[in-house]
Amino acid sequence: MTHRTELDAFRAAWNSEAENTFRLFEALPIDQYDFRPDPKGRSIGELAWHLSEIDACLTFGIAEGRFSLEDEPPDLKRPREIKLLAPGFRRVHEQAVARLRNLQNDQLDQAVTFFDGRRLTIRDVL
Repeated sequence: MTHRTELDAFRAAWNSEAENTFRLFEALPIDQYDFRPDPKGRSIGELAWHLSEIDACLTFGIAEGRFSLEDEPPDLKRPREIKLLAPGFRRVHEQAVARLRNLQNDQLDQAVTFFDGRRLTIRDVL
């Protein structure tokens, strides 16, 4: 029997949450992309896509060993229609998973400089 590692547990939880997010995106009202729960805040479409941005940006930073606002992960342009959010999120998540595919448990304590200049371990970022 293979021992389940910390990364195995993380990946299982991450993928499970991604599936829940995917289903949520599919359930969004098709004509409500621009609806703003708070008139000063982001629209439903913008809020939804922000979850994709988080997956992409955090994994890109880990893979590159740095976090910079100037760095932009590939293929992250925000869709402008509800029907495109779910497949877009799935694509971005699959790319994020691929970026971390070779990450090993012994790398979780490596430090990276986060966007705000703090040194964080990869474990803390994840």
